[in-house]
Amino acid sequence: MIFVIKQKSDEEKVIAYLNRLPYNHKNFLGYKIDIQTIRHTRSLNQNKYMWFIFDMIATETGEDRQRVHDYYCQKFLTEEIKIFDKIQKIIKGTSQLNTKQFEDFMLKVRTDASTELSVFCPLPNEICNYE
Repeated sequence: MIFVIKQKSDEEKVIAYLNRLPYNHKNFLGYKIDIQTIRHTRSLNQNKYMWFIFDMIATETGEDRQRVHDYYCQKFLTEEIKIFDKIQKIIKGTSQLNTKQFEDFMLKVRTDASTELSVFCPLPNEICNYE
């Protein structure tokens, strides 16, 4: 069963459901409950726009578009974490970004492409079609 909780009455429905669960049936091992925060992830249009820009940069520089993607993820989405008492750098993927984080990422990409590569990248509203 999947519940979406957006207000107090939704929470009450979940509690009522949990109170009705049987605990003594044959081969009963328990229940697993997975709680996830709902967030706005990047949109399909944002994704299309990103690949349009990466294709544009790749064409202008002679690089492969996947390498352009990986380069910018490493440049702008690298994060340091502590694991096993060591500091490690991890690179987040763009699919993990919410819409605001994605917008910020693409601003950095456009700015870098312009200043470092002399490649002008149009804003999303300046393009008729990303495909």
